[in-house]
Amino acid sequence: MNQKPIKDVEEERKDEGSGMDDIFAAVFFILVLPLALAKYVTPRWAARPYVWRVKEFKAEIRKAIVFATPLNILALFLIWEGIKDQQWVVGCVGIVIFWIFLIPIAFAIASYELSVVQSEIFKGKFDLAILDAVRRAILTNAFDRAHRIFSKLKFILPQENSRKEKVIGITANPIDHRLRQDRKNVPDISTLTKYLDRDLINFPLNPTSSAHHLVIAATGAGKSHLLSRMGACAIDANWRVVFIDFKGGRQERELFSAIGCDTMKTKPIVKNWPGDPIDLFRGSKEDIADRITGFLPAPTQGDGDFYRARMVRALWAVIVYTSAPAPTNVDEILNRVRNGNSFAENPEDRAIFAQKEKGIPLGIVIAEGLANRLSPLQQVGARATHSGFSWSDPWEIAVFSLDATRESDLRIGAAILHDFDSWLRTPMRQENPKPILFVVDEAGALGRINATHTLLSLVARCRSSSVSTVIASQTLGSLSLTGQELLNTGPIRWLGQTPSPQEMIDATGTKHVVETSYGEGDRGWNGKRSGRAQRAYAVDPDVIRDLPKFYWNISEGGKNIYAYVPPLNYQEGL
Repeated sequence: MNQKPIKDVEEERKDEGSGMDDIFAAVFFILVLPLALAKYVTPRWAARPYVWRVKEFKAEIRKAIVFATPLNILALFLIWEGIKDQQWVVGCVGIVIFWIFLIPIAFAIASYELSVVQSEIFKGKFDLAILDAVRRAILTNAFDRAHRIFSKLKFILPQENSRKEKVIGITANPIDHRLRQDRKNVPDISTLTKYLDRDLINFPLNPTSSAHHLVIAATGAGKSHLLSRMGACAIDANWRVVFIDFKGGRQERELFSAIGCDTMKTKPIVKNWPGDPIDLFRGSKEDIADRITGFLPAPTQGDGDFYRARMVRALWAVIVYTSAPAPTNVDEILNRVRNGNSFAENPEDRAIFAQKEKGIPLGIVIAEGLANRLSPLQQVGARATHSGFSWSDPWEIAVFSLDATRESDLRIGAAILHDFDSWLRTPMRQENPKPILFVVDEAGALGRINATHTLLSLVARCRSSSVSTVIASQTLGSLSLTGQELLNTGPIRWLGQTPSPQEMIDATGTKHVVETSYGEGDRGWNGKRSGRAQRAYAVDPDVIRDLPKFYWNISEGGKNIYAYVPPLNYQEGL
């Protein structure tokens, strides 16, 4: 019987062993392929917003890994038996099972790599070629996450957070997913967390230290819905709310008038203009004279100031410095000015009315000038006479819907602002100490009659009167110099989608960033060359220009945060 030499047998065994080693090496490569892909592909896929959703499932991934580990061990056993016995079908089944239950580990690796990406971006080490796309993907995912959270709440925001504060929206700010050591050593100091409780953002309502707000956004950004959310928070906190809306739209009037109807036990008392009469002739003679003066143009340091001062002097002469009773309508005031000698009692005032201008008694000349200024009150007739709406009445929501295309409505709006400012200084305010949220929408329209200055005095007065003001406009420039002065008062700034965000962004300030430079040769990029620290805008202007509807950047004290403030009617936000 022929037998193979011992040497040949050993060589065959070596060949078989070498072949098995190759098989095991190939199988090992196949097994770890999903993990390798998760590690090396994730940084490139970071420019896709949906990839960042992995960070939302960290707890689920950990549980899945614990559940999948025994099954992975079983799959490895099948693979081993299949290869050892050359049962390739069993081996392939084991590989498929192993791959399926390897997915949680692949997700965990992807999550870790995304943390590395955020750390590298913060340190200025990330690939410049896709840096901007990755940053935008992170922000887009944060916006989508806010909407998903709102959907889980069944499109109804809780009225309060865990600190019993009134909730206005949901955070849309990117979560800091940097590596744990980086978060510990270099904490985030640019995010406005003052109004944040977990995922909920509250609306600051403090009667003893009232905040004021500046809202800037273009038409269609959801400004009216934001203001209605603010009003809903205030009503729910037992505040009163005033809306002065210079758009004059029926839809906005109905929106503002309906807040609190679904949340309050009893329907709030609502006063509307036009519709309900407004009383501009209630109070003392001084109150009436001061209120009517609000219809006159503001001082301009020019020649017109002489004629304005003359009108004011005439008004006070026939309203205040006279024994006649307080007037009850505009026609009565104009009649008194025309016949000033019959009502003025101070010798100096009587001397003025005794003069003539181009042969016409000065009282008639002044009355004609006043008639043009006070014509808005004459046009509304009984709706602006005695016994109408007053700030001291037991109202809860007051909505003044004014058409900014009509100068008469602008004059009425300026007078209402002036009247409210005056009321805050009277004892009647002390008798009605309930805090008030005072909202002026499209406030830039006041610039057409040079009346935006009334906003500044209002903000200053409200700070010490338990009144929180909200000034809203399409652009900061429409408020003229008043806009810059409002910024200097340190308001909470709400910036929505607008093509001109620069002034508001400048007010937010800058943050520290690391800029890295790279070299390029014949073979392309050849690595980092240098880096430097510099300052950059805390808010990206291009992000603001592209903000989706109902999303806002809130800033205060050099910090900012993105927020999703959905409409009260959730179907409009779908």
